[in-house]
Amino acid sequence: MRPTLNTVCVLHFHQPTGVHPNAIERAFDQYYEVLLDQLDGSPNVRLNLHFTGTLLEHALARRPAFVDRLRRLWKEDRIEILGGAFHDPALPSIPDRDALGQLQYTSNFFARNLGRTPLGAWLCLRSWDPARIRTLALTGIRYTLLDDAQFVISGLHPDEIHGWYSTERSGHALAVFPIDAQFVGAVQRSDRDGLVETMDALARNAGERAWPEVFAGDGEALMRNGQLFQLLAVLRDEHHWVKTLTLEQAWSNFPGRGRLYLPTSCQPELGDWCRPAAAVARRRTWAREMALMGVWEQAQQFGGGVVWDNFLVKYPEANRLHKRMLRVSRRIDELRSALARNHKAGKNVDTVRKVLEKACSALWRSQNHSVYWHGGALNPGIYDPVLRQRTLRELLAAERVVDRVLDGKSPAPWQVTVADHDADGRDEALVRTPHFSAILDPGRGGGFWELDLRKRNIALHSSLSPVEEPYHQRTVGNEVSLVLDEDDEPDTLPPVDAGATAEPALAQLVVDRVPPGAFQDHFLGPETTLESFARRQFRELGDFADGAYEIVKNLEPNGGDFGSIVLGRSGVVKDVERTLLLRIEKTFQFSVSRPRLQVERELENRSRDPASVWYGLEWTFGVPSTRLDKVTMRTLGASADDDQVAWTLDDGPVDLGEHAWFEWEDAGSELAIVVEMDRPIRLWWAPVKTVCMGTDRFHEIAQGNTLLMHAPLEVWGTEKQSLQLRIDFIQT
Repeated sequence: MRPTLNTVCVLHFHQPTGVHPNAIERAFDQYYEVLLDQLDGSPNVRLNLHFTGTLLEHALARRPAFVDRLRRLWKEDRIEILGGAFHDPALPSIPDRDALGQLQYTSNFFARNLGRTPLGAWLCLRSWDPARIRTLALTGIRYTLLDDAQFVISGLHPDEIHGWYSTERSGHALAVFPIDAQFVGAVQRSDRDGLVETMDALARNAGERAWPEVFAGDGEALMRNGQLFQLLAVLRDEHHWVKTLTLEQAWSNFPGRGRLYLPTSCQPELGDWCRPAAAVARRRTWAREMALMGVWEQAQQFGGGVVWDNFLVKYPEANRLHKRMLRVSRRIDELRSALARNHKAGKNVDTVRKVLEKACSALWRSQNHSVYWHGGALNPGIYDPVLRQRTLRELLAAERVVDRVLDGKSPAPWQVTVADHDADGRDEALVRTPHFSAILDPGRGGGFWELDLRKRNIALHSSLSPVEEPYHQRTVGNEVSLVLDEDDEPDTLPPVDAGATAEPALAQLVVDRVPPGAFQDHFLGPETTLESFARRQFRELGDFADGAYEIVKNLEPNGGDFGSIVLGRSGVVKDVERTLLLRIEKTFQFSVSRPRLQVERELENRSRDPASVWYGLEWTFGVPSTRLDKVTMRTLGASADDDQVAWTLDDGPVDLGEHAWFEWEDAGSELAIVVEMDRPIRLWWAPVKTVCMGTDRFHEIAQGNTLLMHAPLEVWGTEKQSLQLRIDFIQT
């Protein structure tokens, strides 16, 4: 006679924030409604379900019958619906006030629409921080679940990881269930007989207590692959010895296994994605050597946990987006404080409350985890320019409605805040005018990493730099080397087989030697070509491109039209036989009356000898519409009588020739950028592309574009030369 197996099956359903309603409708028809049909036909099966806020809001607005079915099944204890942060952020990555707000909003949403409040919480990516225990407990959460590997690094033997453990922070208690990796693996990879065999083994290992074993997975992926239907069939057919429980039943009916303190960590499978590709290769080599000695499984128990925040190290653009989100969160908190003060003073706060609700909703949507990381073919994440632009628009919208209340009808036309805006230990300058919001980064090349057209809700600097991923191949000459070996486990990190060398996208894979920037100063090696610059494989002779500048001046408009920030750096340009001492001062002038930016670069030779250099000023920025086919560049012909000449970004890289005027247009976002220079200068224009794994092949994804304005310069000792640009941002 088989022993009883108590199981807790948890299914997570997720759609990225901002996905088109038609796509969600298809998901309801293909997956969510089908699942409830299966449950209606399986009276002996209980499931635990988690739906992200995007799905819950859609169901409430367009599928009220679906909400009614959830309410009925929950009332009958056939399902338990898990709460959590409403828009599925990595919980430790957002401020505590926002975590508390999202968790409480979910609880209120359930109470209002489903008649019950959740006791359990789903943690996105199993991203765990003990500091969040108090936050979860304050919103009525009593239990959650993590991967069993996260328990192993706390010191437990794998045989002890069953049932649930109690943890606490500052006296706030929380029960934590381990997800059984063996159970998950059997569901994902075994046929029916293999799954039953694994479940039988789990029942025998659980002992007399018959501790509940937890399975958790992506419900949509499991249904798409047919694995969920196989699991449900086993649960139905074997219900005489396989008992399904809700998490509440498992928590109430089984005693805890004891007290446990878990370190900060996240889903172990993310380890290979949040680390640099070279570190992954080293780790795989070490793991293989340990496996040959027969000690790899034991060694893993003493390894450190995976920290989700390392994605913010791997992808600088994700970090900047994250820090922008934190800045908007602080701004919203200022509004929250103002609301509290007005309420205490007896003022009418209905309007402010509505603005706060609108801003919080936009902020919370921007905190969805999807855009801040990348995890292979099924999780393009930060590589998706549409997702990045969508998130940026949410943040701009939130900031704009808050500004209207806090700044009043007559905001200061010129605001400069010098602070460490990206938490790297160095200060940046945040400039805000009625038309612009910009962050100048003196510490890395003295350019922009943020430039917003505030009245248009356009974040212009949304490009993404190429990054080497674990699945990429590196090409050196005609030789191809794999970052991963052929026998790497495809379930955790898909390797690239030899046949993939024919992939055109991989053949173009390039990782930047010199990270792109905005108004970044280059001194180019004489062998640089358009193609080598476009591939970021050029020789940088100076130390200006990513060197540290200083803020020399902050000049307010004082009744005029322009406020100015002046940055300066003294540095060197080195070639094989010479070293030059140069100084560059860059002046950024922001109009307070129109969307106009003026840039002046002054180059001073501080050497005794003449300085013969090839200078380039680079401007890399995103495509707001994310449509390369909508982007064109126009220049004037060789004479004033010639017609305009136009190129598309798909033509790139392109040598546009020498011009003193050009117009960049993104018809998809109805934006034109007109640039006038004080003299003709040569222009190179190239798309910025990355290579990302897709479900069927590798894809080149256009992330933005790069402009290089360049010319050979001859600057005599103590002489200065300048270049001036006037840039107008026009709605077409």
